[in-house]
Amino acid sequence: MLEEIAQQRWVTSINTQMEQEKLKWEIGVTDADWAEHQLLRIVLKDPSIKVVQFGVVSTKTFTSG
Repeated sequence: MLEEIAQQRWVTSINTQMEQEKLKWEIGVTDADWAEHQLLRIVLKDPSIKVVQFGVVSTKTFTSG
């Protein structure tokens, strides 16, 4: 999943960290509008991922687990 996200032209960085027993993803983007249109669609292809927060600026947050 992270590999597919990293291949998007508007993705500048991906950081992951464990937070309260959940894996937190922070994804930096250059085009917030395009990311808002596409990022959630990419992430939701994996039924094991639960989105618990979706940022408004240029960072979207997801957890897996």
